[in-house]
Amino acid sequence: MSADNDERVRRIVAAVHHVPVEEISLDRSLEQLGIDSLEGVLLAFALEDEFHIEIPDECLTQGGSLRELVRTVEGLLAPNFPV
Repeated sequence: MSADNDERVRRIVAAVHHVPVEEISLDRSLEQLGIDSLEGVLLAFALEDEFHIEIPDECLTQGGSLRELVRTVEGLLAPNFPV
């Protein structure tokens, strides 16, 4: 994982959730951070805009950690990611 991508995702989550970036831990899930379904949709749009990718719906509903979300984003950025 890239530290740059970690920070980009943390910054986006913080902006969508309206909290300081210092409160966003990659080891917590969206649910643990208190992110509701509307914020989840806004987060997906923000990540897609930031990284120029398309986030599959199930990526934000699986309940994994933000670290797993970063891995998904990085996988989508890889040229050989299965569609």
